[in-house]
Amino acid sequence: GFRNRRTGLKASTLKNRVPQPHMQGSARRWDLNDFRSMIGLRRQKPTGGPFHHKPDPPVLKVWARNVHPVRFKSMGKAFAKAGMALTENRSEAHVHISLSTACDEVTVPTVYGGAMSNGVPFRKAKKAGAKFDPTKSSNCKYWVAKKESEVEMLSAYTEKFGLKAGFIPQFHDEMQVVGEAWHPQNESEINTYINKYAQRFPTEFAKAFKVKRALQKGGITVHLHGANAADVDGPVAMFGQEKFAHFARSKFTLHIKVHGGTYYCQAVSESIAAGVPVVVDRQTNEIGMFDGLIEHNVSGVVLDNVDDIVRYIETVPDAEYRRLRASTRRFGSRFRALPSDEQAAKMKQFFWTVYRDSVFTM
Repeated sequence: GFRNRRTGLKASTLKNRVPQPHMQGSARRWDLNDFRSMIGLRRQKPTGGPFHHKPDPPVLKVWARNVHPVRFKSMGKAFAKAGMALTENRSEAHVHISLSTACDEVTVPTVYGGAMSNGVPFRKAKKAGAKFDPTKSSNCKYWVAKKESEVEMLSAYTEKFGLKAGFIPQFHDEMQVVGEAWHPQNESEINTYINKYAQRFPTEFAKAFKVKRALQKGGITVHLHGANAADVDGPVAMFGQEKFAHFARSKFTLHIKVHGGTYYCQAVSESIAAGVPVVVDRQTNEIGMFDGLIEHNVSGVVLDNVDDIVRYIETVPDAEYRRLRASTRRFGSRFRALPSDEQAAKMKQFFWTVYRDSVFTM
């Protein structure tokens, strides 16, 4: 009648629970699970990590660092369409988009968003191909990009590194559009918009300045706008009515930026959304990877070099320019629209996957 004080089981019962040699197939040493089985304890299942047990919130809230108020507003609309919310309150967010390159010591599911600002990892990936090591940019497992082609590029590194990418569509739904009729007397400026152009990209600034001097000899006004007065023509607001005021006076947006390269340029997409064609040299177009943005003779023109740019702007017939401008207005409608249902669904799936995962490093 003796009972074990811990389990309350009779000694005979415990004896019967001891694994017998003829039941084992071969003699082996006991392990912790044998002991648990003997005393009647159930084995605990692994929880999957510190976030695995969290219940799903009614609305997934995402916080992003250093987002311009106008950009924040458009991003918020994209998240709302996807059934989520973009929040300014970091403490209430369920997922963070961070510019930090390290995800080692995070307490909230974190996505690497640095590539959304400058596109450097994408440019390196294009150049290096299979040799590209994304962990040298960030050890975060999840990256967020600006368009689907970036996600496709990063998917090449999923199998080897475990990198997974999603995207937040870029759009300018509040952008005004230039009129259907072109008035050459007051809509013939050539404008460039690159922050700190002279300081950051001196070689490309010199090329753009060459275009400016050559065209102004023929009476064509060219402005090279940057973030401060050192960029010849002073700053222009990043977003909003002031920016459109320049588009409304423009014939072309000039974009020459090779040295640093870019993958997605805000000024380019805004210009096309406003209906103003973009002129680039071939090097800029290739390193910038403006797929889906600049389509030759549809939303702009891609020319071989600076001399060709000057020659084109000086000699393009008015009838051809009117055709290109009308084409750009039509093409730009895709950048004035909210994300499609399919894009919103992909956004939703990506951020919920991040939230429910327990491992955020590659």
